[in-house]
Amino acid sequence: MAERARILVVDDEPLNLDLLRRTLQRDFDVAVASSAAEAVTWLDAEAGAVAVVLCDQLMPGRSGTELAAEIRERWPGVKFVLVTGVDEAEEVVAAQKAGLLDEVVAKPWRGAQVRERLKELAAEAGAAEAAAGAGAGAG
Repeated sequence: MAERARILVVDDEPLNLDLLRRTLQRDFDVAVASSAAEAVTWLDAEAGAVAVVLCDQLMPGRSGTELAAEIRERWPGVKFVLVTGVDEAEEVVAAQKAGLLDEVVAKPWRGAQVRERLKELAAEAGAAEAAAGAGAGAG
């Protein structure tokens, strides 16, 4: 059986975090973080194992788009999906235009649609990682 992709879910609301974890755990290896700072700490230790970060936009401390900018800079191979109830917000639109977001999921989200899109992004991340590894070995 193929190894399941790891998804890091970031949300400051415990109920949302649990709902997303339960929605995704059948198809993915799910890790959770309750803040952007916790997500960065987790990625510092486990970045090579994460295919996709699924993150809420509105959180205390740092927003999802601020976290997306740091992840894109430090871990460019990690896909980033933003969950938001305000997908037309200026900050979200600017992050999309800057290429920081691989997907924006509007609330209320549908579990089956989120799972399918995450599968696609995880496959893209895996293919990019494999290509990078093949290129590294070719020199």
